Amino acid sequence: SDLVYPEMLGGQFIAAAISRPWARQSVSLCDGNLLLLAVKVRDGAPIVGQKLMDIGRMHHEAFHVAAIRRDEDLIIPRGNDTIEQGDHVIIATTLKQLTDLSMILK
Repeated sequence: SDLVYPEMLGGQFIAAAISRPWARQSVSLCDGNLLLLAVKVRDGAPIVGQKLMDIGRMHHEAFHVAAIRRDEDLIIPRGNDTIEQGDHVIIATTLKQLTDLSMILK
């Protein structure tokens, strides 16, 4: 049986925050191969104003935007939706694609 150590969980949270400072939260799934990230889109990020379908084409479907929170609205996105400055987005990606994703969110 596995035990949960709060100190270990705290250490993992700190390590994730240091390695991905642009993400507000991250959850590792499937033995670390899949990441679920919560990100606030900053002003000037390359992703701002782009349609999701165009982002997917340019980045070879490297990630999936699962939800967008804009002001008080929750958007379940489709290809024609855009990412705007200040949006909070929930993104699923693989560990391999993390660098590509970070470049368009910073």
